[in-house]
Amino acid sequence: QSYRSDNTYCSLSAPENVQAELIMNEAKLVINVSWDVVKYTKYYKVYRKLSGNSSSYEMVADSVTTTSWIDNNPLNEDNYYKIYAFTGNCTSPASNASNGLNYSLAAPSDVKGELVLNNDNLVINLTWNKVQWAESYKVYRCNSSNGEFKLLTDTITTNSWVDKTPLVGSNYYKIVAYGYGVSSQDCPDSYFVKCGLKAPENVMTE
Repeated sequence: QSYRSDNTYCSLSAPENVQAELIMNEAKLVINVSWDVVKYTKYYKVYRKLSGNSSSYEMVADSVTTTSWIDNNPLNEDNYYKIYAFTGNCTSPASNASNGLNYSLAAPSDVKGELVLNNDNLVINLTWNKVQWAESYKVYRCNSSNGEFKLLTDTITTNSWVDKTPLVGSNYYKIVAYGYGVSSQDCPDSYFVKCGLKAPENVMTE
């Protein structure tokens, strides 16, 4: 809300339905911000939350004449946006903030491992769901769920991999996706596979 110089009251509605979406634009992952049109508006300004936990916003786009804008340089964390509408010297209230959008790929999901015999050696076949925009994956392994995970291999271009030298005992795996300069979100919970033979059962003694 605002007043013109002649004290005549004027008002624009706050932009509504502000949405942020990760998209591909000219071979680059960017964030597309969109919102509903505000009647009588000549242009919009886009504000983005400052890094960290600050509640302050800074202007990242001025004089936007459409109801969408592409953020080519998102923060490497959660990105929140607010929109203002302008007509002459009339300014709308700020829109509600968009939902926070993390500038990252989705974490690989549905990680599965299977212990199999291959050429007289026990190996572990790992598979996981493909991640949108992922160009490659890296596999990390540890012998406990809370230990230090070490990189086993990178530049995996499919959503499967065979661990030919599993640890004797516990094997915990984490998968990270990479694509267009962006990595996946925090590693999901590790996937556990035990490498070893079952103890013989129904042993008969005299």
